[in-house]
Amino acid sequence: MYTCTVDVVLLLADVVLRDYLQKSSASSHCQCSFAIHETLEDVELGHADIIITDRDIATSENICGFCKNTAMIISCVNGVEDCLDGKEYTFSDEIWHKPVDPHYAARRFLRALQCFKGRRDLRISQICLDTGIDSSPDLIWFKDKKGAHLKVNEAFCRAVGKTKAQVEGRGHYYIWDIPQEEYEGGEYVCLETDDIVLAR
Repeated sequence: MYTCTVDVVLLLADVVLRDYLQKSSASSHCQCSFAIHETLEDVELGHADIIITDRDIATSENICGFCKNTAMIISCVNGVEDCLDGKEYTFSDEIWHKPVDPHYAARRFLRALQCFKGRRDLRISQICLDTGIDSSPDLIWFKDKKGAHLKVNEAFCRAVGKTKAQVEGRGHYYIWDIPQEEYEGGEYVCLETDDIVLAR
């Protein structure tokens, strides 16, 4: 098991809201590190995983270019008038309307942490799966019910002379450079073996 660490930047002047958010993180499965700022001056956003900003301090559009593209941005807005141009909806993952109820914000923040951890867990699982299958000298592939290759390993790519990007999502005859007519003339042997695997 690993510890999911989350860097949180709070661009908030509301002391009560900041306190609620920090206290609520204790009940999550994440280890949060908080940086608190009341102005945008000298704020380092490049490391942030979650940014909660008061629109009076910085708009989500203003900070979007300074943070990593995986960062979650939560904007606290004054009302519908702050969102009329649509930019807050475009650049924010979530919008909280002011005055923000601290209890509501704490629950939404916990949800954001769950979402963040879910994304990180998925990425770690993908890395483990890729590492596992790529370390095998045998051809390994995953297909859907229609016969499209969803994932393949490096040995598979070397055998067919194509990259993963070229292979994934494609069918048997494209991958193995078999003309479709020849594939159909072979009575779809590959699909028949897929059916046997599915049946078992």
